[in-house]
Amino acid sequence: MYRVVAIAGVAIAIAVAVGAQAETSSPNRALDVAAVGARVERIESRFTDRSDGGASLSSVHRGPRGKRGPRGPKGAAGPQGPAGPQGTFGTVTSIEGPGVTLCDTAASCAVQGASASCPPGTTVVGGGWKGGGIETFIPFSASVGNAWNIIAVNYFGTPTIHAVAMCASSAGP
Repeated sequence: MYRVVAIAGVAIAIAVAVGAQAETSSPNRALDVAAVGARVERIESRFTDRSDGGASLSSVHRGPRGKRGPRGPKGAAGPQGPAGPQGTFGTVTSIEGPGVTLCDTAASCAVQGASASCPPGTTVVGGGWKGGGIETFIPFSASVGNAWNIIAVNYFGTPTIHAVAMCASSAGP
């Protein structure tokens, strides 16, 4: 009779398995298998006959999971990290494009586009518009290439509107 006792350790379970294999292949190994089996029984009895309040095989199983405990205190702040790399641009300036005059909604000039281009050596990083009337709607405002472009729709009056590009120069050495 062979037992695999998990709490007794993996090494004994392997010895029992190897001994059982040897017993089937060589009759001279039968004594070794019996000795290993007796050792397993002795170790097993240490865990099942504990009078000192220690663990027994019947008390080693895991019970149901308990409720989650309260959140612990916040840990200390870590050290400051290294400085980051130098930014990719230097000065930011605004460039106002030429004005476009919108007419009343009944005319074809009620919908107009306007553009503001960044000069060479700079990059568009944002933009918007300036002007317009109380009834002017801007359905499009975005960068296209190295310029800021808008489309304006006018519903009343004849306002003038300008696209504005925010242009960044390269970072200095």
